[in-house]
Amino acid sequence: MAQNELSASRIEFPVLQSFSEQCLGATTTLEITRALDAILQARGIKQWYVGNLGFVNEWRGFGFDEIPPAWRKRYVEAEHARFDPVFQHALNQGGKTTWAQCKLIAEHLGDKRALQVFDEAAEYGIDSGLILPIHGLGDLPAAVSFGGEDLDLTPDAQASLYLIGALAYESLRRLVVGFKPIPPLLTERELEVLRWAAEGKSAVDTGAIMGISAFTVQDHQKSLRTKYGCAKMTQVLVLAALDGTLLIARQM
Repeated sequence: MAQNELSASRIEFPVLQSFSEQCLGATTTLEITRALDAILQARGIKQWYVGNLGFVNEWRGFGFDEIPPAWRKRYVEAEHARFDPVFQHALNQGGKTTWAQCKLIAEHLGDKRALQVFDEAAEYGIDSGLILPIHGLGDLPAAVSFGGEDLDLTPDAQASLYLIGALAYESLRRLVVGFKPIPPLLTERELEVLRWAAEGKSAVDTGAIMGISAFTVQDHQKSLRTKYGCAKMTQVLVLAALDGTLLIARQM
């Protein structure tokens, strides 16, 4: 596959912004899953899942029906979840990673049963993907997973997939449990830092735009993480999108 074709897998900021607004205004989970599926299919994602990991043979989240039926049936019947390095990585609360990295570990260990899972998935046109274990945004264990064939997994593409995955997970979870978020009170400076973070600006870039030092930007980011009770700015962005704060920041 040509590189210019691969680059199409990256989700551009306007698309992410539109999806966050759809999530904010959604009243049913179907509105969110349809929008997410349309975005992912256009970028070569053949399977995705958003939800719990405890019972892969039961419906515990969203996207399970988007997995190719024959592969889903084989995965359950062969009890692949017990040996799948990607699934086990998320179940054990690992960090976000690619399927290729999980496969490298299996190859290093000589784990033939684990490698069988990757080989069989490839037979169904699914040979690459990402796994985003969920920490601190709901009940555990949970994850967001994307899979396809020869996917674009450059750093920018990964970052956009991780962000849309976290946004989808939290927005779907909130609709399921009927949770109405109460946003924290942010200062004008914190709102401005939030806005530029949402557009992918680094602390250095944000400081240059706002006329303050990168260290001051980092202080504001720390305050944002504290107010939202998050370890990372990606989680702050997700929660801020869903409680309406990010929309206010963008209108400044």
